[in-house]
Amino acid sequence: MKKFANYLVQTVAYIAEILLGVVLLINPEGFTSWIVVVAGIAMIVVGLWHVLRYFNLEPVLAMREHDLSTGLFLAAAGVICIFWTGWVLKLFSHLTMLYAIALLILGFIKLQSTVDLLRLKRRGWVLSLVNAALTVILSVIILIDPFGAMSALWQLTGVSIIVIALLDIAVMIFSALKPEDRDDGFDHADFDSDD
Repeated sequence: MKKFANYLVQTVAYIAEILLGVVLLINPEGFTSWIVVVAGIAMIVVGLWHVLRYFNLEPVLAMREHDLSTGLFLAAAGVICIFWTGWVLKLFSHLTMLYAIALLILGFIKLQSTVDLLRLKRRGWVLSLVNAALTVILSVIILIDPFGAMSALWQLTGVSIIVIALLDIAVMIFSALKPEDRDDGFDHADFDSDD
């Protein structure tokens, strides 16, 4: 049941990312206020989920997961987005760069996951590698800002959000397959548990 809940939360987050990317593609300048408010609402919802999860976990596990601090941070950031939208909009050019830096870090994390899959001789490494490479490439493009226009940069950001979310969904689906469906010759008994 916990696995299903985790996959459900991940799927909802990926769908929200795709919707955000679509909105950025349609009209990046016209929807920026709306995006900030929707992102604020999403942060509050996810933040509250983390806070509730913290209080439902065993104390030792909760201490390691940091759900309370994560939830409070997300909820506070959501409130700022909703009530100080104008201030957040002024920060958008800097936020784009911060997004690109975060995306670059995420790309390196995905690259390690790819290497982990290779070392474990798992079949999903190719999809994971494509995901990691695209994440790094898109982050570098956003950082260099070859377009020089904020509108084009936001549209590229929208494309990157959509592509990465779709690849994350594909990786999540592949990793959720039962060991016998993976057909990779690896004994998953030590890694696949229903807790």
